[in-house]
Amino acid sequence: MSDEKPNNAPTAEPKPLGCLASFGSMGLAIYAILVLGLLVSSLTCGVMTMVNTWRSAHVPSSELQSGMQITPWRLTELRKWAVLTGNTTPALYHDHSEQTDGSSGCMVLADELILWNNKKLDAKLKIGGAQLTGNETEVRMRQGMEEIVCPFWPGDGAERLLSMLKVDASLNPAPTPEPAPTPPAATPPEATDDAQ
Repeated sequence: MSDEKPNNAPTAEPKPLGCLASFGSMGLAIYAILVLGLLVSSLTCGVMTMVNTWRSAHVPSSELQSGMQITPWRLTELRKWAVLTGNTTPALYHDHSEQTDGSSGCMVLADELILWNNKKLDAKLKIGGAQLTGNETEVRMRQGMEEIVCPFWPGDGAERLLSMLKVDASLNPAPTPEPAPTPPAATPPEATDDAQ
């Protein structure tokens, strides 16, 4: 017979406990997947934030803007087309061109509403005493027989422009025309000595 001992001796490794026994070998893999998932989601969020920031800074807007918000290239183009002169900056600016490239729009400059279309000045009207109407898609300003219509997309600020123009029109009423001078009364011809 042989001197071999039976293999019934206990091992040094503890036996896995219950349902956690099946996850024991996959623990490191699950942790790695969790970390990679968080990394991918944070990178996606960061990239989307940068793209949105870039788009909001570089995509032209058709909304009504303060003159201080106008990008310099728009002012340069308006000066090139002779819509603006010198170093003037409009108080309000609205681009209603189809491609928001500044080729058509309305602006308030000093006490005038200015309309330009296809890179050409179309009309200038004094705001004081003007008749104003509008809704969310257009603002109409009439001064005598002349009229300017500024088209807007819904939500682009037509109501704000209309309310601001109404305030300006009420603060600066239309100048009253001076009465025409009356011609001097006709004097009858003087009697001459020849008639006697």
